Amino acid sequence: MYGIIIGIAVVIIAILILLVLVILPPAVFLNPPSAEVGAYFNVNAFFFTPGEIVTVSIVHTSDNQTIDTDAHAVNAVGVLSFSFISSNFSAGDYRFVINSSRGNIIRVFTLLARGNKGQVVPEDSGITGPNNNLIIEPFSGSPGMTIKITATSLKPDCRVTVKVINCLNDICTDNKTVYIRHGEQEFTNGSGTLVDYLETDNNWQGNNYISVDDGLTTISGNLFIQISPTCSCEGLNECGQDGCCAPNFKLASLSGDSVTLCNEYGNGLLPQPVIWINFWNSSCPGCTEYMKIIQHIKDTWNKGVLKVFTINAGEDPATVTKFLSDRGYSFYNDPDYPVLFDTDRTVKGRYQPGGDPPHYFLDNKGVIRKTKIGYRSISTEDEVRAIVQEINNKYNQ
Repeated sequence: MYGIIIGIAVVIIAILILLVLVILPPAVFLNPPSAEVGAYFNVNAFFFTPGEIVTVSIVHTSDNQTIDTDAHAVNAVGVLSFSFISSNFSAGDYRFVINSSRGNIIRVFTLLARGNKGQVVPEDSGITGPNNNLIIEPFSGSPGMTIKITATSLKPDCRVTVKVINCLNDICTDNKTVYIRHGEQEFTNGSGTLVDYLETDNNWQGNNYISVDDGLTTISGNLFIQISPTCSCEGLNECGQDGCCAPNFKLASLSGDSVTLCNEYGNGLLPQPVIWINFWNSSCPGCTEYMKIIQHIKDTWNKGVLKVFTINAGEDPATVTKFLSDRGYSFYNDPDYPVLFDTDRTVKGRYQPGGDPPHYFLDNKGVIRKTKIGYRSISTEDEVRAIVQEINNKYNQ
C-alpha cells in the first residue's frame, strides 16, 4: 500500500517538474503597468530554469533604444523576484524584456510625466487635498542639488507654506518633516502661481513628498533623493594590492539580486563594515575550509561588522547551488554574505591576473588594507577577527 502511495507521489512530482521546466511558459508579472516617473516597479516571474542567470533589459518603445540592462539569478525553485526604480527614465512607453533559456518574455509599461496627473499620497503622510498642479524639476537627484517647484491654481497674492515630508519606509507608514518654510518669500503671484527653489540635504534621502498649502488647498508632488556612493577611494588607482582602490564591479548574486561594490562603502554613514572579497570555484581544494569560517561568522557575529563577497569564477549557478547545498552552507541568503558570479573571470583578472586568487579586506572607503595570498591563506576565524579589528582601529575612524 505504501509502495503505491509513494509511486503515485513520484509520478505527481515528475509531472509537476515537467510542467514547470518544459510545458508551462514563463509567467512574468510587472506591477504597476503604469506610474509616474520615479516610481518603483515590482517584478515577479515564475517557471524559469532553477539557478539560471537571466538578462533583463528595458527598451524605449519609440526609438527601440535599450535604456538599461542587468543580470539576475533565478532561485532554486525557478522564481525571479526583484524591484527597480524608474528615476533615470523619461516619460513614455517601454518594453521590459527577460532573456532566458526558455526564450524572451516581454511586458510593457508606461511612465507618466510627474505633475501631469498629480501624486497619490498616503493618508498618514500629513498631506491632504487635491494632488495636482505641482511641477518638480528635476524629480530625482542627490543631496545638495537645487530643485525648482512650480505650483499653480492657488489663491492669488497669498502667503503659502512649503513642506517636505520624508518617507522612512517603502510604504510610508512612518515619515518625518525634513523641511518647512512659511514666510515673505512664499507668496503666490496675481494668478495664483508660486515658483520656489529648494536645496536638498542628506535628510531627504529616499522618497519625499513636497506640499504647498495656501490655507484652503494643499497640492503635492514626489521627489526621490539618493546619496551617491563615493567610488574614487580618495583618488587612488585601482589595483589588487594593499593601498589601492579595490576595482569596482557589478555582479549578479545567487539570490537573484546584483551587487555593485562601490555602493557598499563611502556613503557617509558610519560606522561601516569591513568588506572581505574572495574568489573561488567548486574545484578549489581549500574553499570548503574558509567557507566554514564564513558560515560561522554569519551565524555568530553582530550584523554590520563584516560583509563578505564570495565571487565564483567561471561556473554556472546550478554547479554553485549544488556545491553549497551539499555542504549545508546558507550564508549566501544574507545580503551581507552574497555569492556572486564572475562568469567570464573578468573581475578576477582585474584583481589577480595570475596565480591563485587572494583574499582582500577593504576599509570603509574601498581601499584594500590587507591581502592574504592563496586559497588556504585564511585558516581560522581568529585570523579574520584580527584583520577586521586592525582595519577598524587604523582606518575606519
